[in-house]
Amino acid sequence: MNIKKLACACFCLALMSAGALAKENAVETTDFQGVTIAGEEINLSDYRGKVVIVDFWASWCGPCKREFPFLVQLYKKVNKGERQYLEILAINLDGQPEMMKKFLTDLDDEVPFPILTDPEGKLPKKYKVEAMPTTLFIDREGKIRFRHKGFEKDHMQTYISELMALLKEDVQK
Repeated sequence: MNIKKLACACFCLALMSAGALAKENAVETTDFQGVTIAGEEINLSDYRGKVVIVDFWASWCGPCKREFPFLVQLYKKVNKGERQYLEILAINLDGQPEMMKKFLTDLDDEVPFPILTDPEGKLPKKYKVEAMPTTLFIDREGKIRFRHKGFEKDHMQTYISELMALLKEDVQK
């Protein structure tokens, strides 16, 4: 077996075992209701059956400025065509809505997923947000499988690997 095939086999095995280990340690999510900046009411439970990334972010957060464009591109790549495999719920924690709006208009791409606000700050407490951004990967059964605090460029490949593992899993009936 050549080196490339061996490396690919090791990567695939690590990816499968990472998903399996994470499934054993999965945490049930608590449903929440939020309102998007467009005024639409959203319940997390509405997305059961889909893989969901919940991202807590703020315009003043340096790592958020690096993560957010990556999430936009990830969403677009995964959801090509008519079928939507991934949903991202981006929960903004800015105290000033104008800062959030400026952040969003300064992005190179239009944001294709819902942006929610949490003016009362209930959701960060509910989900134990300790750093910005905090990013949760939720499987099709509604369980938190991966949690990330902060964001660096080297996290991109980890996000992609974890997302691919979750997208490959079937929903337990």
